[in-house]
Amino acid sequence: MGFRLFVIWLGTLCLPPMVGAAFTGAASPRSAPFRVRVISAKDGKPLQAAVTTLAPYGLWAVAGTDGEALFADVPPGKAELSVSLLGYETVSLTVELKAETEDSVRIAMMPSSFAMKEVVVVAENNKSGLSTSSSIGRQALDHLQATSLKDVLQLLPGNFLGSNPSLISTGQFRNRTLEADNNNAFGGSIVVDGIPLSNNANLNVEAGAFSTAGKGIDLRGIGTDNIESIEVIRGIASARYGDMSSGTMLIKSKVGRAPGRVLARIMPGIQQLYADKGFDLGRAGTLNLSADYAHGKSDPRYATDTYNRGLLSLIHSKNLADGRWAVTTRLGLKLIRDWSGADPGEPELVRGMYAQSRQYGITFSHSGRFGADRLLMRSLHYDIGFSYSRDDDYQVKMLAPAAHNAPVFNATGNSTQQAAILPSQYVGRGGTDGRPISFYVQLGDDFYLGQEGFLHRIAIGAELRSEGNLGRGFYNENPNLPLAQLRSRSFRDIPFLTQFSLYGEDQFDLKIGKTQLKVQAGLRWTLAQPGRTESLSSVMPRINAAYLPTRGLRFRFGYGISAKMPGLLYLYPDPGYLDMQNISATIDGTPYVVYTTRVYDLTNEQLKPMKNRKFEAGADVTLHNGMRFSVTAFHERVNDGFGTLTDEWIAPTVARWASSAVSVEDGKLAYDPQNPTSIDTVLHRIDRPGNCRRSVSRGIEYDFELGRIEATGTSFYLNGSYIVTRNNSSNKIYNTPVGSTTIEQKTMVVYPEGSSTSVDRRYSTALRIVQHIPSIRFVVSATVQAIFYEYNRTINIPEIPVGYVTVDRNHPGATVYVPFTAAQLADPEARFEGFMVKDQIYKSQISNLPETWPPLWSVNLRVTKEVGNGLGFSFYVNNVFFKQPWHKSSISTTLVERNSNLFSYGFEINASF
Repeated sequence: MGFRLFVIWLGTLCLPPMVGAAFTGAASPRSAPFRVRVISAKDGKPLQAAVTTLAPYGLWAVAGTDGEALFADVPPGKAELSVSLLGYETVSLTVELKAETEDSVRIAMMPSSFAMKEVVVVAENNKSGLSTSSSIGRQALDHLQATSLKDVLQLLPGNFLGSNPSLISTGQFRNRTLEADNNNAFGGSIVVDGIPLSNNANLNVEAGAFSTAGKGIDLRGIGTDNIESIEVIRGIASARYGDMSSGTMLIKSKVGRAPGRVLARIMPGIQQLYADKGFDLGRAGTLNLSADYAHGKSDPRYATDTYNRGLLSLIHSKNLADGRWAVTTRLGLKLIRDWSGADPGEPELVRGMYAQSRQYGITFSHSGRFGADRLLMRSLHYDIGFSYSRDDDYQVKMLAPAAHNAPVFNATGNSTQQAAILPSQYVGRGGTDGRPISFYVQLGDDFYLGQEGFLHRIAIGAELRSEGNLGRGFYNENPNLPLAQLRSRSFRDIPFLTQFSLYGEDQFDLKIGKTQLKVQAGLRWTLAQPGRTESLSSVMPRINAAYLPTRGLRFRFGYGISAKMPGLLYLYPDPGYLDMQNISATIDGTPYVVYTTRVYDLTNEQLKPMKNRKFEAGADVTLHNGMRFSVTAFHERVNDGFGTLTDEWIAPTVARWASSAVSVEDGKLAYDPQNPTSIDTVLHRIDRPGNCRRSVSRGIEYDFELGRIEATGTSFYLNGSYIVTRNNSSNKIYNTPVGSTTIEQKTMVVYPEGSSTSVDRRYSTALRIVQHIPSIRFVVSATVQAIFYEYNRTINIPEIPVGYVTVDRNHPGATVYVPFTAAQLADPEARFEGFMVKDQIYKSQISNLPETWPPLWSVNLRVTKEVGNGLGFSFYVNNVFFKQPWHKSSISTTLVERNSNLFSYGFEINASF
């Protein structure tokens, strides 16, 4: 059904513009060639490999050795010309293209440096595109002194620096949420040079604090010094981007000729070294090499928690076919070691306990764009990607079982057997061996139809992803002294996750008198696991629109659905194991345990993609003096987030033998299997993956450019947000009956779904004051960040039970749900299964109260200075005024220190050659 809908929509997308083009083509002015000559403003020499684009046609060309880029067939009228080149400031201007006459323009590009009149060291709001996004350039990254992608998020509206830079804790990309929501992070997409990074095949659940399985990509593993620019799409993304439900981050690496650069960073707990260079290979293209090493500690005084990261990148770029075919090939190597253990000064026994995670990874990709200059194939582009990683997690841990003579349950099939007995204290060793591997192929076609006044820019494409894991899985080195009582399962036995997608999108501009309407309408269709019983699909319509009633004013509207497919962790969960003791006896001082294991398949063939339905409305105002004001209201709803379903119960039976009915013969228990002492029924819950998490996020974001004082070179920027996030679950809640005195329950009381809902609200803002002195190549910025309002509440609905689950006495092995009647709930003497109904009714008091906090602020200072033509340094101080107030919340008299340990400083020195 979804595929048919996509085909119908694609036909309606392309047919009207094609018919219009056919009827108007004869009367339309003819296209003509257009040349762009790109030179250096510093010495007038031609600049090779400069990328020139013409909007809204989507045409592009690359400058050759003579600095010329040729557009062979361009319609007449106004167009936006953009020229970019690594190491130079991007040039954008409006050009008037002539009909039937070849035209040309010369562009002089300035080398990017702080000697320029204007620099941008903040995140810029999207000024021309239709998606709500923020762009972060190289100058902003340098000024920020970011050691990983984790540090960059503080530049976005509503985000703020809540802790000092650190490589010890994992970093996640979350969008428009106040919760540490794993689904939001898992639904975030990070696309590096056209290739999406994926965590779908990450199955290292037992890695503890190191694990990001079921979450997003760990941002610590992505360095920022080889990045040219970042675009973070917070709103409704183009139909080109899929397998995501929250936000999209587009990363563009440095590609092209560039001087060599080395830098060193030192800050509390982090030391980093980095070097790169872009080589000009003449006709063979360019080659960019970069190497990055970073070392982090939780505390510089101790060696308890450490993080080491080594990255190596090679990028080769070349232009073929007279600049009409641009190809880029990338190779990346990664070595990461996360370690947590005792300090060398600790006792010897403790020093041997540790946990570590090691990751060795390789990525390869090849991308190309070809200017075909055909009616329905103006620009063809493709991306091919491959990644492989070896993720080894290992722990050595001192364990003391809670129960005396605790048994080891490690059977992997339906069986009854004697268990090994654990000592009162022992050292467990084990880990997880993961080998995630992924393949990615994307092919797209961009073309335009129509002419100035009503122009359609159409994009269509197909995409194939395949991801799996070739690892050994979890293991205990000694099964009888386990690190964890988990069964081993080879990840190689899990099928690959395969997704096939098609997308189509029309971006058109329509002039209505002196006003203008811009619309981007797209549809994406994805089919996952085709041909399998667990196959699932999703149709995702997306539309962004902008109406420009007058110059300097723009109204924006948007609606879209984005969907994240379940990863292998949710599609193919480990089997469920129920271990039931048949015998527990101590004979002649030796403990013995016999147990029965029942294995259950936890696969959920009804699993659905996680969908986020987004609504947006906003306005942008640009004044004649350059001041810009952008406000966006949004509402996002996820009704089918991934989680664990808890509404399935079974009641298996288990045979038991008393101690008097067993004996020991030749070291083994002997008993009559046909004559158990008793047969008991056990109530057991089946937990399987499902779509049970729900969240709503709404609010307002704003991003203001408050202008520049030309006399002093001082600029002012203000951004922030007011966000409300609401999270709960569709699962019902099950509690042991009040009044129960037995360990093994045969009855559970049921409470309604959504009984516990968390609500968070926050109004935060950041004022950035940037002082730029071009004559001495100096930039200093002060960020005043404040949280004016912070609200947290857990809403517990008065806990009135709706029924109970118990053993079905008429159907062995089954359970039955019995609802409570209104009469039972009102009757103080009503009973069920031997319990009082009234005892199950209670109300939460304290947790229902909202908790608010007083306003909180801090000031952060950053300095960047270029010394001569080759040297530079940067310096930062967080929480300059050491603002660490002691506050109490609205529901507590306990004082809490806020902005704790936020004060820190760091230094960077760099040199170019």
